[in-house]
Amino acid sequence: MYDIEVVRDLLQQILKSCRTIKRRFEPVTSPDDFISTEAGWDRLDAICMQHVLSHQYSDLDPETVFSVCVNYLTTLQVTIELALTELCDCK
Repeated sequence: MYDIEVVRDLLQQILKSCRTIKRRFEPVTSPDDFISTEAGWDRLDAICMQHVLSHQYSDLDPETVFSVCVNYLTTLQVTIELALTELCDCK
């Protein structure tokens, strides 16, 4: 079995990260926005910081980061919100 409080805390951390990434990604319209300016590189760094800390920086691909933000981030956020709601309902 698992500790519901630990799971809830982890889900809340993931949800906070989703919201932060969405805010940072808001002005990005293409993968080139990450690499065409110094500010773009800073934005890419900020979005990928957890990956950078645990993996190799050279493995980052702006097109992949862009694709994940556009295609999967909202779904992840909604799924985490639903999981948190269900978790809180079973207390």
